[in-house]
Amino acid sequence: MARPVEVGNAYVNRHITGAIVRRQPFGGWKRSSVGCGPKPGGPHHVSGFGRFVGGTDDEASFRETWRTWFAAEHDPSALTCERNVLRYRPFGCVALVGDDASGRAVAETAARVAGVRVVDDPLAPGVDRVRVAGAVAADDLGSWRAAGLDVDLAPPVAVAWEELRHWVREQSLSITRHRHGRPLL
Repeated sequence: MARPVEVGNAYVNRHITGAIVRRQPFGGWKRSSVGCGPKPGGPHHVSGFGRFVGGTDDEASFRETWRTWFAAEHDPSALTCERNVLRYRPFGCVALVGDDASGRAVAETAARVAGVRVVDDPLAPGVDRVRVAGAVAADDLGSWRAAGLDVDLAPPVAVAWEELRHWVREQSLSITRHRHGRPLL
């Protein structure tokens, strides 16, 4: 349902106000998105305020985390009268820049697992985000931001749960499943 819709939150058969933590994480896509990406009230929100370091996850761990979490739809509330689905949509194209070889290797693993195309030029057509791994010139950062690109400065980390969130957009769907107070099964 609503597969091609490019929105952070979609409400079906209900009003659009009154999002509830965990049930309907809130946040937008494209120009209505602010910050590092995790939706407030969602499972990644708190991790967006910190920095992960280290990590030892290999590609098999990234694939398992992708399969069980990022490729699946989640409805932690499991209400009969309302579906509240959190799902993830991979970016189409991300520019990977910076001089940190190990960070770039981790980021390339995440991109490969998520099915995201990686390019070297942030100003190439179709780039959704710039993922920085290491040092880049301040002038370059300024030009990417001036071009309206989403620049992700969090260092890549070999923790699948954390790194994969940088390669997707989060989407919340809230679908009322009742009519006149009677649940539709």
